[in-house]
Amino acid sequence: DMWNLELHRYTEAVEETADQSKQEAKMETTLKKIQNEWTAVEFAFEKHKGNEDVQLMKITDEKFETLEEHQVLVQNMFASRFLATFEKQVVFWQKTLANIAEVSQLLSEVQRSWAFL
Repeated sequence: DMWNLELHRYTEAVEETADQSKQEAKMETTLKKIQNEWTAVEFAFEKHKGNEDVQLMKITDEKFETLEEHQVLVQNMFASRFLATFEKQVVFWQKTLANIAEVSQLLSEVQRSWAFL
């Protein structure tokens, strides 16, 4: 029976443990959401304005906004005192999202250069 455990004598410790569990669950949910979103990145194709025979590949504006949003979420996780449990995953997603952003930007630059040739 719960009363015999005398948990009321350890209210602060129980509250702290419950808060930590709640915050870690929130972080885990956020990381799963990020993983689900970026497991497979799909690119959109659009015709080049100057030459409709040329198809340009890019991530959609909506996906780019999601990318920026997720980068901010991951960055904020580094400031959390509950980081230790998920540090490897957070570092992984920080690097992965940065790579997606960089590849997207480089792809855009290369296509822009080639489209004018």
